[in-house]
Amino acid sequence: SNKGKKKMKVITTAAAAVLLTTAVSAADLGNGISFGGETDVNWGVDAEALTMTLTPELGYVFFGNDLTLSSDLDVYSAEEFQLDNALDDLVLDFKVTRDVYENLELYGKTSWDLDAAERGEITVGATFSF
Repeated sequence: SNKGKKKMKVITTAAAAVLLTTAVSAADLGNGISFGGETDVNWGVDAEALTMTLTPELGYVFFGNDLTLSSDLDVYSAEEFQLDNALDDLVLDFKVTRDVYENLELYGKTSWDLDAAERGEITVGATFSF
């Protein structure tokens, strides 16, 4: 049945997500450089749609500043494997953060769209956690 195939596809994709998450656990490469990532898998209940996004991240810490470069890559959506098209519309996200106090962080961020050769909005701000 079609529902049985859909359930099997969801289970298979969720298992792949677990394996990908394990494969992209953070690694300290030395000299303030790190590499890691995050996998987000979610099920849209109303749409009955599974989505998986992989976000690899390269980090560099220097003089108390934390610089990160990342990009969201679609792995699975619209009931299809998407990773083979992930580099088609690649947008690189840049962010610099600096802890001022234990619970106050300043940041600046922007992005670069490789296909359009355009910079995204530059945003500066602060986050306060409690």
